[in-house]
Amino acid sequence: MKNKGTYEVYVDGSFFNDCVSYAAVILKDGELQKTIKGVVKEEDFISSRQVGGELMAVMKALEWCKENKITSITLYYDYIGIKAWVTGEWKAKKPLTRFYADYVKKSGIKIYWKKVKSHSGNYWNDYVDKLAKKSALEV
Repeated sequence: MKNKGTYEVYVDGSFFNDCVSYAAVILKDGELQKTIKGVVKEEDFISSRQVGGELMAVMKALEWCKENKITSITLYYDYIGIKAWVTGEWKAKKPLTRFYADYVKKSGIKIYWKKVKSHSGNYWNDYVDKLAKKSALEV
């Protein structure tokens, strides 16, 4: 099944008060379709602090996309490792980064990568940043 419309995904992770959290938003043609947020429970992700949250945000967003038969997205991120481990720019040396890279590659979703500068006034990037922090505070 092909996408009908353009899908954009913004992701972020946070480490606050010894809690790792994540957030993602999925937009279709600029309209909010889904908000995903939560606290990371898996130890491998927790030990990587906010990076674990960033990776979990991507994985949760891809999971939702697969469930909704979305075949391609533009993924906006502010942490370079999100793309670099998947594309091979960085070697995925740790079990977590290998698991993440493999998960993304096997998702079946075509990803167009877009790096954004954190805290730069990009509305949706700032939104997921705040949402990830809020998730950590709610614990």
